[in-house]
Amino acid sequence: RLTNRYLLTVKTADEIFNFINSHISDSSYSARLFEVALHSLLQTVQENKLLDGFLLPLCQMRTANKKHRNIADIEIAVNEINNRVIEAWDAKYGKPYLRDELEELNDKLMAYGPVQMVGYVTNAKPEITPDIQNRLNEIKEIHDVEIQILSFRDWFEFWRKRIDKINDIEFTKQWLMTYVESLCQKRRTLAPIDEPSDEWVQDLISNLNQLSRQ
Repeated sequence: RLTNRYLLTVKTADEIFNFINSHISDSSYSARLFEVALHSLLQTVQENKLLDGFLLPLCQMRTANKKHRNIADIEIAVNEINNRVIEAWDAKYGKPYLRDELEELNDKLMAYGPVQMVGYVTNAKPEITPDIQNRLNEIKEIHDVEIQILSFRDWFEFWRKRIDKINDIEFTKQWLMTYVESLCQKRRTLAPIDEPSDEWVQDLISNLNQLSRQ
């Protein structure tokens, strides 16, 4: 109810983005919340039937590695039957410099095989230094893969443009509802969050109550 009441007052998508971003940065275990926020947006894309592929359930924390054969935290497969990953996104909270991650990606792609796109999303502006850009270009050429390194804000705009929802506030409202429902354990098929989320939900309630008093 609190979320619905808040959404009735919202006038821009930026307000919702800033609300989610603030909740992530002000709560404990921000890195995991960041993953949930990204995955929630792609759940929303899928529910609008605009996802090229099938969104796999959110990975458990610390499983996106070669041992578990995950390419990234958030993965999109060919379809519901064929779980071959065609696109993957890794949430990098507090890590704007990603040279080590690019080396890990090279190893993962050698083990896994072809993927169409791999992306990294940072909460702050990513550091695209010359050595990062050079290594990124090398990996692109070696594996014939598209690689994106985007800030959270740029990733949000990237997806809105990609699905032609750049001026659609209703889509962003759906994203917030999906994020809240994921944290409230109402979407466990796609968002099996095993970490205790009570504190995150209490933070949400506190933030929403504060906004309603303004």
